Amino acid sequence: MGAGYARRVATFTTSDGIELFYEARGRGRRVFALAGGPANDYRYLAEDLAPLGHEFEFVYHDYRGSGRSASAPPETYTFDRLSRDLEELRAELGDDRVVVLGHSMGGYLGQAYAGHFPERCERLVLAGTWPTTVPHKMLPGTFRALGWARSLKMATRALGWIAACSWRPRSIEGRRRLYGIWSTMQEGRPSIRAREVERERRLDLPLMNDNIRALQRGFPALDFTPLLSAISCPVLVLYGERDAAAVAGATTFREQLPTVTIRALPDIGHDVFFEAPTESFDIVRTFLASSDG
Repeated sequence: MGAGYARRVATFTTSDGIELFYEARGRGRRVFALAGGPANDYRYLAEDLAPLGHEFEFVYHDYRGSGRSASAPPETYTFDRLSRDLEELRAELGDDRVVVLGHSMGGYLGQAYAGHFPERCERLVLAGTWPTTVPHKMLPGTFRALGWARSLKMATRALGWIAACSWRPRSIEGRRRLYGIWSTMQEGRPSIRAREVERERRLDLPLMNDNIRALQRGFPALDFTPLLSAISCPVLVLYGERDAAAVAGATTFREQLPTVTIRALPDIGHDVFFEAPTESFDIVRTFLASSDG
């Protein structure tokens, strides 16, 4: 990995007895990096952020019920409990205050953590995420940002999944096609999307994590907007303009976060660090180096 770069892996046990796997990569200012999901582990985000490993030490962990972490009682698969897990990991590593970066579903966890533990969150980066998945709050703005052509594409993919997969036993391919429906709202340019698909297959994604069903059941009622006013630290909201849900969510972040910087990347989709690393890294560096956010 070269001079100036370090890597260590370990586990710790939460207060309710669940063993969680975590990994620290890089050197420099510590950043707790939270991956998307629920059918992921942190490997994709660690690959995306690897070029920054000579400037920051990223701490990744697999959420309870995912990746190499242990399964847990289904009733504990909530963002309140996941935020407590993150707080216990902070304490395990001995940090007083932490920088948190969350991508996609990791952004939900970042909002939950900063809202529940404001005194512990020094800075928060929300990449490709939004504050609520409640349909009547999220979907109107999302479909306006999506436009009619991509909305039609999404409907066509949904009908294709119903015809080819809905009646068959569950499979990885069926799950990929199901997630492909949602990804229509977020996908970048076709050439980039082809590379993303290649990476998903190399990492054997999506994963059949134990926490998927419980977390997905909660998505229609997931709403972090009541917490936003409690987030006292500076927040960076970073997203691609082809990520329709993030475009819609940016309005709420702008209106309700006390201290927020919002940066949108033109012609970029959901995976900003994968699709536009140079621009994204520069924005994150500037935000973390600034004195006021």
